[in-house]
Amino acid sequence: MVDEVWTPSSFVAGLFEPYAPGRVHTMPYPLAVTPPEPRLSRSEVGFGDEFTFLFVFDFYSSSVRKNPTR
Repeated sequence: MVDEVWTPSSFVAGLFEPYAPGRVHTMPYPLAVTPPEPRLSRSEVGFGDEFTFLFVFDFYSSSVRKNPTR
């Protein structure tokens, strides 16, 4: 049903190869992104040396499915 399948990694290409033999090609992402240098230190933003934890929860999602209380 397709002429070619382009995948971002050889791992994903291996998953598709049985379904489209010879038509799967690895096409890496077109640009490399380097992480930016931190502009402020932890002490400059008030964190200090203690452990910092980030918790992210989408309140528009189903809270039963996400189970944020456990």
